[in-house]
Order: sequence, then C-alpha cells, then structure tokens
Amino acid sequence: MCNEEYQQQHQEGRPGIAPLHFSGSLAKTVLNSLSANIAILDEHGVILETNQAWRNYATANEMEGSDDSIGVNYLALCDATTGKETKYAHDVAAGIRSVIKGETKEFLELAGSGMALGVDKHCRFEENRMEGFRRGGIIVMGTDGVWEARNERGRMFGLTAIYDVIRHKSAAGAVDIMEAIFGQIKKFRNAAELEDDVTLLVVKLT
Repeated sequence: MCNEEYQQQHQEGRPGIAPLHFSGSLAKTVLNSLSANIAILDEHGVILETNQAWRNYATANEMEGSDDSIGVNYLALCDATTGKETKYAHDVAAGIRSVIKGETKEFLELAGSGMALGVDKHCRFEENRMEGFRRGGIIVMGTDGVWEARNERGRMFGLTAIYDVIRHKSAAGAVDIMEAIFGQIKKFRNAAELEDDVTLLVVKLT
C-alpha cells in the first residue's frame, strides 16, 4: 500500500498548485468521457488535473486526500509505495520519467487497406497520406519476412525486436539502422534458414 503519511504531507501543498487551464470545455468533456483513470502531470510529476473516472475510483476506494488528487506528486508517491505493488509502482514511475525526459520514442504503424504490391497487376491501389513527420524521424518499411524470421526453436523475430533496435540506434543514420536490424535478425536466427525474403527500407529525415 502507499505511504499514507506521505500522501497527507503532500496534500498540504495543494493551495500552491496552479490549476491547469484547458483550451475549452470540450477538452474537459472529452477527458471525463474516457473510462480509463487519467491524470495529467507536470514536468516534476505533480498532478495538475484528473478525469471523472479517476475521481470515482478515488472515492470508491476511500483514497487519502481529495478525490481529484491535484497537487500530489505522483512520481514521489510511486517511489514511496511499499508491499506487493512496489515493483509495479517503481516501473510506472520509471516509465513516466522516461517520457518526461524525452527518452521514450513513439512508434506509429502506417496502416492501409488493399492488395500487397506486385500480387495482381490489375489491382487498383489507394493513396494514403501521413503528415507531421519531423526532422530526425525514422521511417522503416519492409516485407513480413523481416519480423517473421524464425530461429531454431521456431520463434519469430517480431516487431518489438525491430522497435528495440530503432530505439537504440535512433541517433544513427539510415544505413546504420538497417544494418543493425539485419545484424540482430542474423544473430536471432543463428543457424535457422530464412523461409521468406527479407527486404527493408529505412529513411532518416534530415
């Protein structure tokens, strides 16, 4: 359980917390319409706003302090957690700190419908557009043989492994990223033969 004394101590600092101003009532309505418990934190981990689901949960579970938790340092609260939930709370805090520091990289999958290229020459293809790419962004496209490459035990390489390589090599150039992915696939496969073609295109926006 969380340290109740710590919660009470940090609730006393509540009057000094500046309220979060939404751009309009619609933003708050949308936030409250979500079923997940949501808290908005500042760069120090202090809760600035919560939604109705969060407040309902706090009330139902008789949490210490105000049900909106505004003014509570959520990171410090996670750090102070003891008992069987300790590891989970510490992992949550580590994840949030990673986001605050900008260390967490976001991955978006380019989605579209229709036939794969080269399967049917008479097929009509649709055009899809994605905007908002920034300098330093990385675009990776490949055949399914890349993430479906298997090792000697029959396990697939998987998309998560590709994400890990991209995250680790995000500061490198396109060629280095591509070679790193191929290198990890080769290491993962060991002596297993490729069952499909492995084609990869990596673009680094500069």
